[in-house]
Amino acid sequence: MVFQSHGLHMVSTGLTLEKAKQAGYNAVETGFNDLQKPEFIKHDNQEVAIKIVFDKDTRVILGAQMVSRDISISMGIHIYLFSYSRACND
Repeated sequence: MVFQSHGLHMVSTGLTLEKAKQAGYNAVETGFNDLQKPEFIKHDNQEVAIKIVFDKDTRVILGAQMVSRDISISMGIHIYLFSYSRACND
């Protein structure tokens, strides 16, 4: 799902923290900011805020939300989730 408001582009997939808890998961969330592209790329490299919802017991990712000024983040949410899911289980 993609939303746009006040020059920001927001993308969401899976469950929010509230919905995950309502569904009976022992859900928690973590968040961080990162650059959309590698740091050495200076042109059109927007900051991205990421929030990831996961089950505390199983460490399974249940959902994620991202926000940036660049609309192309909608493609990136799956890449971030793949990277983060590997980090959760290492």
